[in-house]
Amino acid sequence: MRIKTFQTLGILLINVFLFAATPVNIALWDFEEFGISLLDSRALSNRLRTLIIEYPQYQLLERNKMDEILKEQGFQQSGCVSDACIVEAGQLLGVQQMLFGSFGHIGSTYTVDMRIIDVKTGKVFSTSKNDLSGPIDNVLKNGLKTSLDKLFNMESSINVNTIPPGADISVGNISKGVTPIKLYNLLTGSPFEISIYKEGYRELVKTLQLRRGENLSVTYPLERLKGKLTVNGIPPKATVEIGSIATEHTPVNEFPLETGEYPIIINKPGYKEFYRNTLITADNLTTLDYKLEQLSLGKALLYSGLFPGMGQIYQGDKIKGLIFAAAGLVTELFVVGSQIMYVNNKNDWIEKREAYNQNLTQPEKWPQQLKELNESFDRLKTVEDIRNGSLGAFGLIWTINIIEVAL
Repeated sequence: MRIKTFQTLGILLINVFLFAATPVNIALWDFEEFGISLLDSRALSNRLRTLIIEYPQYQLLERNKMDEILKEQGFQQSGCVSDACIVEAGQLLGVQQMLFGSFGHIGSTYTVDMRIIDVKTGKVFSTSKNDLSGPIDNVLKNGLKTSLDKLFNMESSINVNTIPPGADISVGNISKGVTPIKLYNLLTGSPFEISIYKEGYRELVKTLQLRRGENLSVTYPLERLKGKLTVNGIPPKATVEIGSIATEHTPVNEFPLETGEYPIIINKPGYKEFYRNTLITADNLTTLDYKLEQLSLGKALLYSGLFPGMGQIYQGDKIKGLIFAAAGLVTELFVVGSQIMYVNNKNDWIEKREAYNQNLTQPEKWPQQLKELNESFDRLKTVEDIRNGSLGAFGLIWTINIIEVAL
């Protein structure tokens, strides 16, 4: 019982498969010719029939059988170029689809236009167009096959993407463009190579193989080319800034870097800054030798005497210089602000003193004037103390700044 069940199931699956694989009955109608001879058009049509047989999803009606049926029905083939007429012919032939189109020649370009029409619905099922330069041989050798692949949705293609994008793609030493790109009309059934190149990245060569009608999508991450950098010089233990990549201290030994040009800055307190653009090339060791020029202590002291922090900045210690400059600026602002307050309060005290001394006729105001005079004097002394403290702080910062530079 179980064996019979398996046999029945197997037969059912085979029938389903055979039904699903049943080819579509199709007939090839005579192509129109524009700018080419009737002889050339017939040669192309004969080759087209041979090529259609290679597509297993279609069953082509033989030419002799087709002519025999239409003759029996009294159907006139000549002049039948409209969709309605071709559909009528397809109904008489008993096929599901009709393939028709035209061959043309304009200037140095040959055109192949194809259409498939559904006999039952009368609607165009699929179309393809193909333009080829050169002799008509190109139509025979390549154009017909390419057009059929497009028409039967059997055209193979590859979507090529790279990370990062913008890589040049070549197939058989012929440039096809830059990624992302979709490649058509590629060799099917046999391996072929594509080359991927982007400046600054390692070149890739990939071997691919396509089946007819296959649409492949591939993404290739590109490896950035790298080199190495060595930095040596006098004095040692100098700070090395390598672009925005890293900060190191000499000596720097075989530091890995991606290819390209980098600004290299070498500095050390007490020495003049060293700057150079350095090119890093693929798989090479680049050596940079430096010799820092010692800065003048006299100039550093002079700059620090002009304003706190300038000497440190001259010596290459920017952080310390900015700290001294900020402290000097803040205390200087306090000195200027307190001096303005001192002048204003002094003028107020002088005005009140003169008013008190000149009041000889109104003794009743003397107590109030004396009180205001004393309060004004107290404010003046407070502001004076603030001013003197600010001056002292500014002087202290100035002195420490000069000593620090000298040491």
